[in-house]
Amino acid sequence: MLNYNKITQERNKRIPLNLILDEAVALLLIDIYGKVSYASSYFIENYHYEYNEIVGLAFDIRKKQLILGITDSFSVKRYKCFKKEVFFITKTKQKVFFIANFVEFKQDFNKEHHYCLTLTEVTRLIFKRNKLLFQVHHDPLTKLLNRYGFYESSKMKIKLAKHNALEYCIAIIDIDNFKKINDTFGHLCGDNLLKQFSKYAKESLPNDALFARLGGDEFVLMISGFMGQNFELFFLNFIDRLRLYSYHYLGKKTFNINVSIGIAQYPLDGNNLSLLLKNADIALYKAKKEGGNKVQKFI
Repeated sequence: MLNYNKITQERNKRIPLNLILDEAVALLLIDIYGKVSYASSYFIENYHYEYNEIVGLAFDIRKKQLILGITDSFSVKRYKCFKKEVFFITKTKQKVFFIANFVEFKQDFNKEHHYCLTLTEVTRLIFKRNKLLFQVHHDPLTKLLNRYGFYESSKMKIKLAKHNALEYCIAIIDIDNFKKINDTFGHLCGDNLLKQFSKYAKESLPNDALFARLGGDEFVLMISGFMGQNFELFFLNFIDRLRLYSYHYLGKKTFNINVSIGIAQYPLDGNNLSLLLKNADIALYKAKKEGGNKVQKFI
């Protein structure tokens, strides 16, 4: 019985493919039966295979996943030339993303190679893109949405609320006496308190609530689905839950903080986000002026 792997490996020694490949590109050659007949050293070395583990495996793409496995042979002619994004699960269970380019040789050389699959890895590019998007939309200190991220994310929520004829509420939240804490104990203490507050507040909110840091000790929250005065009741309970937490600095100093909340309701207090934010801010100012530690509706 012929040793398929050994024969193709011997033949491939005469093909200096790695000499002409960019080092960021992996290459597989596919025969007419849909099996791998050659794998470049980049693919072997970077995805932790032995050469004979790859050669002879059947090639397939299902739902954007590149699959190399032991299956019955088939005619690879069902694949037309393409260029698309695919992912591959490596031997070490790592998920990598590629731009795959699949072409047919115009002339059959070596009697074994009919199709060429080049794989340009874009995993790092995708990671960098996602990291950049996160930085654009999120506050670096608390990891909450920032002002821009809130505006962008709220567009869809507002659209859904209007489509489903739901009321929604915009609330601006401010930590009482935060400046005094900052001035007395320093900005490191203030930053630590902001991070703890963000964590505790998020834990006290519904999963579908939109919560963001506008800047300083000012936060914004959008919730939908409540009716009438239930919004005010929700925020009173929210304040009560926040009072249960203690805030620590360097494991020694303990703070129990209060917050003031100004709320504006759609459509009662405005028919767009800008107007609702403005009216919620007016309500917050009134709450602070009356001593803080309270929920104030826009009137």
